[in-house]
Amino acid sequence: MTHPSSAILLTGFGPFPGVTDNPTAHIAALLRDEIIADVSIHTEVLPVSFKRAPNQVSELLASSMHILATLHLGVATDSRFIRLERSAKNHIETSVGDIDGYGLHQDRVQMNRPPNEVVLSTLDVDSIAEHLCASGFDARPSDDAGAYVCNALYHHSLTHEDRPTLFMHVPPTGEQWSVLRLARATRLVLGWLVQSAPSRPTNPIQGAGQ
Repeated sequence: MTHPSSAILLTGFGPFPGVTDNPTAHIAALLRDEIIADVSIHTEVLPVSFKRAPNQVSELLASSMHILATLHLGVATDSRFIRLERSAKNHIETSVGDIDGYGLHQDRVQMNRPPNEVVLSTLDVDSIAEHLCASGFDARPSDDAGAYVCNALYHHSLTHEDRPTLFMHVPPTGEQWSVLRLARATRLVLGWLVQSAPSRPTNPIQGAGQ
């Protein structure tokens, strides 16, 4: 039985250099206030900012809402399929910085943690990918969330919260992927998270200092 105010937190991102219209913001708008098996979907569109995005998520998770799990969305401009990220690393590498101009001269997401630390999601990413593929969506597990704000947010979430957390990179919209189709795929993942939310193991850390 779920808490009366139970929710899944779904985040998307706004624009950033090279992407003026981020599809994840539209996905979040389409799924705002959805109810899945008596669990509400709380959506937020985050700034593409190394500092502000994780701070905003931390504030949401500390609110009165009973967040069961978190699904972060980002766009992978070079991908033709959905990427379900298994892990995040404590590493930043960008030639453009974020929308605040930050990140050009920092090589770690969190300076108080080991360089190149890799943190794994506790979720069964392979099973989620299989679930999406069985429903007609090209989705694959990924071991590289990049080195930009998407990875930074994921690393922060995995190291600061014990809730089940997943980052899903979506391809850009086009002939194969409309916003509506991406939203349908996202809703399937949200449904999977609702069903698996009661399990809340601690996030394992691998590769610290390697």
